Amino acid sequence: ILGAINFIFFFAVAFVLAQIGEGVGGFLGGLFSLVALIIALVLLLLLSIGLSGLVRLISERANESKP
Repeated sequence: ILGAINFIFFFAVAFVLAQIGEGVGGFLGGLFSLVALIIALVLLLLLSIGLSGLVRLISERANESKP
């Protein structure tokens, strides 16, 4: 649950930064958009790492019962 709350919070931060970047324009707007993109990419990276760990855990538990 805590991971989902963190994901929602940082996604909201990235979304707000992207909106500010579109509103400001110019170099500063591009900088805000770049930071938002970096945050979104880090979130996706961590999400994929977490999902692969979950798949590994589930596969280990599923294979325990087999002889």
